[in-house]
Amino acid sequence: MKSFTKHGMALVVVLTFSMVILILGTSYIQSFSNYKKNNPIHLERIQADFFAQGISKIALLKFKKFPADFYHAYLYDVASKKDPKNVPPKPAPTPLQVFHQESLNPVLQNNATLSSGIPISMYSTTYELTNTKAYNSDGLLITVTVKMNPTNEIPNGFQQSYQTLVEASRTRIL
Repeated sequence: MKSFTKHGMALVVVLTFSMVILILGTSYIQSFSNYKKNNPIHLERIQADFFAQGISKIALLKFKKFPADFYHAYLYDVASKKDPKNVPPKPAPTPLQVFHQESLNPVLQNNATLSSGIPISMYSTTYELTNTKAYNSDGLLITVTVKMNPTNEIPNGFQQSYQTLVEASRTRIL
């Protein structure tokens, strides 16, 4: 009688252990199938992130190459918004629009050949300047807006803005 009880307990322990393994296995398979559905969505978002980071680096290089052009265009734009009477008539396009213009910046403003292979329908780059006169420092805010094409995974597509803030100090060369 005692050996029958021991064998019965072993059977119950083995069945319980098998049931636990079965439950863990099915939950793993179910979570893996959920990840498989989300992977293309994450892939597109990661591609958009890296693409925007690259475009912002190119925009920063443009600023480093032509800082005076940007400063003059930005200050003209700010002055014309503050007091339009003291500024000469606005040319069409304004200097800041020329700095942002697509024909001068094919890489920074929606170049289709640059984004081939990535489902991007549109992207644009803008510059903004934040400055503190007391500390002679500037902050250049580069915003890259990326709009992704609709796909099977994301039927409406998505649009996201990526911002990069670069701080710089000003010095006057006499």
